[in-house]
Amino acid sequence: MRRPGSCFDFHGCVVPDIESTDKFGAITELVRRTAAFDEVKQNPAFLEAVFNRERERSTGFGHGVAVAHAKTECVKRIEIALGISHKGIEFDAIDHMPVNLLFLISTPVYKAEHYLKLLSVLMTVMRNTDLRSRLMSMNDTAQIESLLDERFRCCYKEKCPDEI
Repeated sequence: MRRPGSCFDFHGCVVPDIESTDKFGAITELVRRTAAFDEVKQNPAFLEAVFNRERERSTGFGHGVAVAHAKTECVKRIEIALGISHKGIEFDAIDHMPVNLLFLISTPVYKAEHYLKLLSVLMTVMRNTDLRSRLMSMNDTAQIESLLDERFRCCYKEKCPDEI
Protein backbone atom coordinates (compact mmCIF):
# COMPACT_ATOMS: atom_id res chain seq x y z
CA MET A 1 0.00 0.00 0.00
CA ARG A 2 1.36 3.39 -0.97
CA ARG A 3 1.63 6.13 1.62
CA PRO A 4 -0.56 9.08 0.60
CA GLY A 5 0.91 12.42 -0.37
CA SER A 6 4.36 11.47 -1.55
CA CYS A 7 5.29 11.13 -5.20
CA PHE A 8 8.68 9.88 -3.99
CA ASP A 9 7.14 6.81 -2.40
CA PHE A 10 8.08 3.95 -4.70
CA HIS A 11 6.49 1.24 -2.52
CA GLY A 12 4.58 -1.03 -4.87
CA CYS A 13 5.67 0.93 -7.91
CA VAL A 14 8.68 -0.95 -9.23
CA VAL A 15 8.45 -3.69 -11.84
CA PRO A 16 11.88 -5.38 -11.87
CA ASP A 17 11.21 -7.53 -14.93
CA ILE A 18 9.49 -5.66 -17.76
CA GLU A 19 9.03 -8.14 -20.60
CA SER A 20 7.84 -5.85 -23.41
CA THR A 21 10.57 -4.69 -25.78
CA ASP A 22 8.66 -1.89 -27.54
CA LYS A 23 7.93 1.40 -25.79
CA PHE A 24 4.14 1.34 -26.03
CA GLY A 25 3.98 -2.24 -24.80
CA ALA A 26 6.39 -1.49 -21.94
CA ILE A 27 4.42 1.60 -20.86
CA THR A 28 1.18 -0.41 -20.92
CA GLU A 29 2.81 -3.21 -18.92
CA LEU A 30 4.10 -0.76 -16.31
CA VAL A 31 0.62 0.73 -15.86
CA ARG A 32 -0.94 -2.73 -15.63
CA ARG A 33 1.57 -4.10 -13.12
CA THR A 34 1.97 -1.25 -10.61
CA ALA A 35 -0.20 0.07 -7.80
CA ALA A 36 0.72 3.65 -8.72
CA PHE A 37 -1.62 3.59 -11.67
CA ASP A 38 -4.63 1.81 -10.15
CA GLU A 39 -6.55 5.05 -10.61
CA VAL A 40 -6.12 4.97 -14.40
CA LYS A 41 -5.94 1.27 -15.26
CA GLN A 42 -9.49 1.29 -16.58
CA ASN A 43 -9.21 4.75 -18.16
CA PRO A 44 -7.75 4.69 -21.68
CA ALA A 45 -7.34 8.50 -21.62
CA PHE A 46 -4.17 8.30 -19.50
CA LEU A 47 -2.37 5.80 -21.74
CA GLU A 48 -3.49 7.71 -24.81
CA ALA A 49 -2.04 10.93 -23.35
CA VAL A 50 1.29 9.16 -22.67
CA PHE A 51 1.32 7.61 -26.14
CA ASN A 52 0.55 10.97 -27.78
CA ARG A 53 3.46 12.53 -25.87
CA GLU A 54 5.75 9.74 -27.11
CA ARG A 55 4.55 10.20 -30.70
CA GLU A 56 5.45 13.89 -30.51
CA ARG A 57 8.97 13.17 -29.30
CA SER A 58 10.60 10.26 -27.53
CA THR A 59 11.21 10.68 -23.82
CA GLY A 60 14.24 8.38 -23.97
CA PHE A 61 16.98 10.74 -22.80
CA GLY A 62 19.90 8.36 -23.19
CA HIS A 63 22.07 6.14 -21.00
CA GLY A 64 19.31 3.52 -20.96
CA VAL A 65 16.75 5.80 -19.27
CA ALA A 66 13.34 7.04 -20.41
CA VAL A 67 10.78 9.17 -18.58
CA ALA A 68 7.39 8.67 -20.20
CA HIS A 69 4.81 11.07 -18.83
CA ALA A 70 1.52 12.84 -19.28
CA LYS A 71 -0.32 15.74 -17.71
CA THR A 72 -3.99 14.85 -17.71
CA GLU A 73 -7.28 15.55 -15.99
CA CYS A 74 -7.88 11.84 -15.37
CA VAL A 75 -5.44 11.70 -12.40
CA LYS A 76 -5.75 13.37 -9.02
CA ARG A 77 -2.12 13.26 -7.87
CA ILE A 78 1.37 12.85 -9.22
CA GLU A 79 2.45 9.22 -9.42
CA ILE A 80 5.75 7.73 -10.50
CA ALA A 81 6.80 4.17 -11.20
CA LEU A 82 9.87 2.40 -12.54
CA GLY A 83 10.03 -0.55 -14.87
CA ILE A 84 13.37 -2.34 -15.30
CA SER A 85 14.03 -4.16 -18.56
CA HIS A 86 17.00 -6.49 -18.81
CA LYS A 87 16.21 -7.18 -22.48
CA GLY A 88 16.08 -3.50 -23.39
CA ILE A 89 13.20 -1.50 -24.82
CA GLU A 90 13.33 0.08 -28.28
CA PHE A 91 12.43 3.65 -27.38
CA ASP A 92 13.85 5.91 -30.11
CA ALA A 93 16.11 7.38 -27.43
CA ILE A 94 18.31 10.36 -28.15
CA ASP A 95 21.42 8.13 -28.12
CA HIS A 96 19.68 5.41 -30.20
CA MET A 97 20.32 2.86 -27.43
CA PRO A 98 17.68 0.62 -25.83
CA VAL A 99 16.06 1.71 -22.57
CA ASN A 100 16.52 -0.40 -19.46
CA LEU A 101 15.08 1.97 -16.85
CA LEU A 102 11.61 3.21 -17.78
CA PHE A 103 10.05 5.77 -15.47
CA LEU A 104 6.41 6.67 -15.92
CA ILE A 105 4.89 9.79 -14.38
CA SER A 106 1.24 10.80 -14.25
CA THR A 107 0.51 14.40 -13.37
CA PRO A 108 -2.73 16.30 -12.87
CA VAL A 109 -2.90 19.31 -15.18
CA TYR A 110 -2.97 21.73 -12.23
CA LYS A 111 0.27 20.33 -10.73
CA ALA A 112 2.65 21.38 -13.52
CA GLU A 113 5.08 23.14 -11.15
CA HIS A 114 5.37 20.05 -8.91
CA TYR A 115 5.90 17.91 -11.98
CA LEU A 116 8.79 20.10 -13.17
CA LYS A 117 10.50 19.78 -9.77
CA LEU A 118 10.02 16.01 -9.81
CA LEU A 119 11.41 15.79 -13.34
CA SER A 120 14.44 17.86 -12.34
CA VAL A 121 15.11 15.56 -9.39
CA LEU A 122 14.66 12.47 -11.55
CA MET A 123 17.06 13.73 -14.22
CA THR A 124 19.66 14.63 -11.59
CA VAL A 125 19.40 11.30 -9.79
CA MET A 126 19.53 9.24 -12.98
CA ARG A 127 22.69 10.92 -14.27
CA ASN A 128 24.58 8.82 -11.73
CA THR A 129 26.16 5.90 -13.61
CA ASP A 130 26.71 3.90 -10.41
CA LEU A 131 23.05 4.21 -9.45
CA ARG A 132 21.88 3.05 -12.87
CA SER A 133 24.20 0.04 -12.64
CA ARG A 134 23.03 -0.78 -9.12
CA LEU A 135 19.38 -0.64 -10.17
CA MET A 136 20.08 -3.01 -13.07
CA SER A 137 21.85 -5.49 -10.79
CA MET A 138 19.24 -5.55 -8.02
CA ASN A 139 16.50 -8.19 -7.92
CA ASP A 140 14.75 -7.38 -4.66
CA THR A 141 11.89 -4.94 -5.28
CA ALA A 142 11.91 -3.65 -1.69
CA GLN A 143 15.63 -2.81 -1.95
CA ILE A 144 15.10 -1.02 -5.27
CA GLU A 145 12.20 0.97 -3.81
CA SER A 146 14.23 1.89 -0.72
CA LEU A 147 17.23 3.01 -2.77
CA LEU A 148 15.07 5.16 -5.05
CA ASP A 149 13.19 6.70 -2.11
CA GLU A 150 16.48 7.60 -0.45
CA ARG A 151 18.09 9.09 -3.56
CA PHE A 152 15.01 11.07 -4.59
CA ARG A 153 14.40 12.52 -1.13
CA CYS A 154 18.06 13.50 -0.72
CA CYS A 155 18.18 15.20 -4.12
CA TYR A 156 14.84 16.94 -3.55
CA LYS A 157 16.08 18.27 -0.21
CA GLU A 158 19.12 19.75 -1.98
CA LYS A 159 17.08 21.31 -4.81
CA CYS A 160 14.10 22.51 -2.73
CA PRO A 161 15.28 22.96 0.88
CA ASP A 162 12.43 25.34 1.72
CA GLU A 163 9.83 22.68 0.94
CA ILE A 164 11.14 20.01 3.31
